Amino acid sequence: MNHPLDYLPALKILPEAVVITDTNPDIVYINPAFERLTGYKLAEVKGKNPRILKSGQTPLRVYRALYQALMSGKPFTTKEVINKRKDGSLYQINASYIPIEKNGKPVFYVQIQHDITEYTEAETELAKRASQLVTLNRSLQEEFVKEKALLESIGDGVIAMDKKGEIIALNNKTEAIFGWKTQDVLGKSLFAEFKLADEHGKIIPKALRPIQLALTTAQVGHGIYFLIRKGVEKLPLFITSAPVILDGTVVGAVNIYRNVSQQVAIDRAKDEFLYFASHTLRTPLSAVAWSLERLNEEGQKYSAEQKKFLDRIYEQTQRMIQLTNDLLDATRMEFGILSYKYEEVNPLKIASDVIEDLENRIKDKKIKFKLISGRDIKAYQTYSNAIYMIMHNLLSNAVKFTPAGGTVSLKISRTEKELILQISDSGVGIPKGAQERIFQKMYRAHNVKDKFEGSGLGLYITSGIINHMGGKITVKSSIKQGTVFTVILPVALEIIQSKQVARIIL
Repeated sequence: MNHPLDYLPALKILPEAVVITDTNPDIVYINPAFERLTGYKLAEVKGKNPRILKSGQTPLRVYRALYQALMSGKPFTTKEVINKRKDGSLYQINASYIPIEKNGKPVFYVQIQHDITEYTEAETELAKRASQLVTLNRSLQEEFVKEKALLESIGDGVIAMDKKGEIIALNNKTEAIFGWKTQDVLGKSLFAEFKLADEHGKIIPKALRPIQLALTTAQVGHGIYFLIRKGVEKLPLFITSAPVILDGTVVGAVNIYRNVSQQVAIDRAKDEFLYFASHTLRTPLSAVAWSLERLNEEGQKYSAEQKKFLDRIYEQTQRMIQLTNDLLDATRMEFGILSYKYEEVNPLKIASDVIEDLENRIKDKKIKFKLISGRDIKAYQTYSNAIYMIMHNLLSNAVKFTPAGGTVSLKISRTEKELILQISDSGVGIPKGAQERIFQKMYRAHNVKDKFEGSGLGLYITSGIINHMGGKITVKSSIKQGTVFTVILPVALEIIQSKQVARIIL
């Protein structure tokens, strides 16, 4: 019997994590999705027992049931396995195990993992994946001779294309998504058959489409895009494009399409609710804060305990106001109605305003603060409130996550075409595994989630504003050694305020 990997090139592009073990059991293969899920590379785990992933939190009865099933040559599925990544963080999986047999005896075990730590798939999806595993097992035993059968067993749309971008294969799901007939599109350029747009309806150029990036850069690309059909219809798709590489050369690509209309509709409804709720909450909260300020200004004599309670109420009210403001900014940004003030201003003046706003917090923690700037920092036309929000969010986080007596700095410099902001701190740092996710909405790294208050929206809003301005943001960090955020913004900007700005309700 040939090695299973000789017949499984599709494993490299599957979005699900796959691990194959022999009967010892020692790991013989993991696919790229498994590497992304666990943080381990194939060279680190090959030949090792899968127990390196054990967290100690999976019930023993699950392992007993798994062992009995595999020894009986039966597949096994469970949602109760909790594993540990390379960085020590835990994740729960929806796992399916299939024994691969030869002459009636198992010779390999195939496990497919779906991360359900944050999102739990429906039972129908689990049944579909289990069905795919059974199909995969049958294909392995029959030496995987029918590629079309494999394509049709995948629940998402799949298109294979050559290095010229011409379609060479597709499955029935693709026909349903795009409204095509296989015989009508084979041999045609995929780029000519449809257009993709972003969430605001802007057409994605060919050079930036994930398919083209897979062909030209040999990198896997993915994201949510909107399919333009019949000129106007927009269908949201989660697209994954992976290159097919032979002897170090890209010879084609495989693209997977998943219809996410329901997910997008749910997200949109959620954002609309958050916008309405946040806007409704802000007025009474502001009134409460104003009343508390008046109570403190009128010279009333309070006992120490009364003053303590008033201060606590005021502090919590301000936190609620900040949360509602963050929610409003996030939803306005997503709806494309966040207002940008375009005017001539010096970034140093904006920095001074931000530092003044954070002055009390800096003094309370006895933080050593440094403002560093070049002599060439001058006033120019830009979006002043956008730069203020970027500086304020990043510096506020730096102060929050830096222990008392630590250091925080803001360095402002520029080139002929770019303004560069560098915010450094000596704080708690960001785990390596979290650095790619910190700009996601509501995400907070595990080392700060329970120790520091926050909405998880600041970096999401900051990143969105920077992208809208045509800039970029990067992060470098080490645990307990601090973090450095670098923001690069173009100096020459077109006015980006849309006509929708007039719809903002202040």
